[in-house]
Amino acid sequence: MLRLLTVSALAVLPLTAAAQDQEMCFDTAVTQMLAVPDGVIGAEACESACQDSDTCIAWNYKPHSFEPKTMAGDCRLMPDIYETTDSDKYFCGRIER
Repeated sequence: MLRLLTVSALAVLPLTAAAQDQEMCFDTAVTQMLAVPDGVIGAEACESACQDSDTCIAWNYKPHSFEPKTMAGDCRLMPDIYETTDSDKYFCGRIER
């Protein structure tokens, strides 16, 4: 029984501790996504790309692995936000402008 509980507890923790300090959510935009610079790896880099853009107010980052700070993923930069939902796959954030 103890082994089953341990395995179950590990199954609900799919991300590393480093990844868990980011908010897990997904933003959708009303308009088209903004261009993303090449070489964006990690949620912090995606957030930084949003901060560097004059028109970006929100970002989403979906890692392709369990090492979201060092492995490539999908970064989406948005000029507006339609809706924010909880997610177990995406990191997200907003830029105060």
